[in-house]
Amino acid sequence: MTRRLVDSGRSVLLLEAGQATQYDIGGRDYFGGPITRFDIPLFWPSISRYPEYHWQGFNQLNVLQVKGLGGCGVHNAMLYVRCLQEDIRRWNMSSEGWSWSTVLQAYKSLENYVPSTVSEQRHGIPDFHGTGGARTLTTSRPVVVDPVSKEFISAAVQAGLKEVVDFNAPGPGARVGVGYYHFNIKDGTRDSAARRFLAPLLHHGAGVDVEEREQEASKTSTRPLLSLELGAEAHKILLQSTGGGSGLKAVGVEYSQGGVMKRAFLKTRENGEVQEALSVIVAAGAILTPKVLMVSGIGPASELKKADIPLKKHAPLVGKKLQDHPAVGLIFKVGPALAAKYPSAYSIGSHWNNYIAAIESSRSGHAVPPLDFGVLGTPGFSAGGFLASPYARSPSEPDIQLTVFPMVSEPHLIKESKEPLQKNTSDTAQGTMVEDHRMLITLSLLHVDGTYEVTLNHSNPHAVPVLSLPPGSTEYLSRRDIMALSWAVKQVRYIAATPPLSNLTLGELTPGRGVEGSELQQWIRDNVVSNSHWVGTVSMGPTHSMGGKKSNSDSSDDTSVLDSRMRVRGVTNLRVADSSVMPSIPNGNVHSTVVMIASRAADMIIADYKAEKDRWKYKSLLRR
Repeated sequence: MTRRLVDSGRSVLLLEAGQATQYDIGGRDYFGGPITRFDIPLFWPSISRYPEYHWQGFNQLNVLQVKGLGGCGVHNAMLYVRCLQEDIRRWNMSSEGWSWSTVLQAYKSLENYVPSTVSEQRHGIPDFHGTGGARTLTTSRPVVVDPVSKEFISAAVQAGLKEVVDFNAPGPGARVGVGYYHFNIKDGTRDSAARRFLAPLLHHGAGVDVEEREQEASKTSTRPLLSLELGAEAHKILLQSTGGGSGLKAVGVEYSQGGVMKRAFLKTRENGEVQEALSVIVAAGAILTPKVLMVSGIGPASELKKADIPLKKHAPLVGKKLQDHPAVGLIFKVGPALAAKYPSAYSIGSHWNNYIAAIESSRSGHAVPPLDFGVLGTPGFSAGGFLASPYARSPSEPDIQLTVFPMVSEPHLIKESKEPLQKNTSDTAQGTMVEDHRMLITLSLLHVDGTYEVTLNHSNPHAVPVLSLPPGSTEYLSRRDIMALSWAVKQVRYIAATPPLSNLTLGELTPGRGVEGSELQQWIRDNVVSNSHWVGTVSMGPTHSMGGKKSNSDSSDDTSVLDSRMRVRGVTNLRVADSSVMPSIPNGNVHSTVVMIASRAADMIIADYKAEKDRWKYKSLLRR
């Protein structure tokens, strides 16, 4: 969004509470070459172990909320999974800029898809993928496949599941089955939105001297239209009354940087008025964005009263309906034949040397074959699947996503690891293992009945917010949710018991083969973890007409916080553009949809600015 606005001639002040992350956007945690830990795809699970790059102090849940330039795009698993057409239809705004054709075009405009199958290389890529240039994110299937994925897919097909060539193919049921994921990786490096779109606007990047990189700490813009402030935590939005006190407008932001409180204001015309099309844009994510709004006085009146915050705008849905893809993980012991295919500790040195050589060659402008980046240029896993349980909305719309990890490396499960139930009665010769290799299959619920709420820490509203169940709720997962995950556990067990996977594993460790029925359901309740796919706390909805004129101040605060153009209802000059705007959670990983939303927000802001500029010129002519 920042890149699009700057390219259109808009002046942007970008506030980031954290510090730079990837090398090309100023990151300084470099690893023996022009890369940081954020750049190396295989290192993605370890990023969660660095508290300085995450918000701390959440009251519950295994919340992994990144605090660094690039947001979730610099610490996620780089999966590229689009939403489904059914997801967009469910948002119910097809006539207001959110039709499937518009959304699909936005996805395509942001993508540089690399053909990988024989069919694509011979006949060209499908028309639902994009082949853009410099301002696009690279997506492709894995070139280096982990040792488990091929065996898993073969076993799943043997068990009766369909092999899917492309999880992003549109059409009813096209996603249901197993196959290889697509990833945002280019030349062995995480291809994040920040790296792709921000890096060209900043001093940092390939070819910059290390000493120069160390000296530039916070302001790193090469264009006067972009000012980037790092370590700048937004405290509240500055609001003023309009229209005799009947309305509100945003005029700026109050933020702290280096222990100093500062303010930044929107530009005004010669008469002192803020242009309507200029905006304060909040993009802090589905947990922190509602906190910023509530601290500013926009939110449920009862919640603001508890925190002793003056009410500026009663918006009852701010912080409500926090949605996620809750997950559980099954762990299996890997047999010697499969374990022998894993990279050993003795080979890590050569992998690292080859990887650094390939990175440096690529950075020097040489074409490097993808295989040369090796396992370090991959996220360490390759495959997964989407299943429609008997509890799904329809057989063509999956409600379960499973992902296969050759090792127990999923950070949410590492953070919340619990002792497995001792019910494993496997009689295999586990003593033959040379090393204790374990594989993990995660099961994520894509359509969840349960939600959380984001509320303020009443004793310290500026601290990280509190996540809790809605009033009256005692359980997060509904009975339907539990039954769907129980069904999914049985499907994974069936796949694991099917050749060739059954010949390569030595039994189920977690929860254990003997855990079934009500005990399995209780295990799911006790061991479900977050995926940090948080959405929905500042949702958008249709912009209703008022005498034929579209307005963001319509009396529909009880159905959505924002209108369809992501403007806060009843407050001019204020928008939200992040995962919190989604009315309902997409089917699968949400990051690609967040980037799409940012692109659509830029489209709308640029169009609104042009329309207001034309209206202002017309008024000026009339006054003459």
